[in-house]
Amino acid sequence: MIPVTTSEEDVPPVTAQDRAVVRAGDIVTVDVTANDFHPPATPWNCCPA
Repeated sequence: MIPVTTSEEDVPPVTAQDRAVVRAGDIVTVDVTANDFHPPATPWNCCPA
């Protein structure tokens, strides 16, 4: 076996629950990455599926 070290870039982002309150018939926009972070503090983004 050859040990493989994990680089900081391989660490997944840490996510938090998102919450929004909206009245029936209204529209709400939620920034789903606003309360999430990537442990080594490197920039990251969410790509649409």
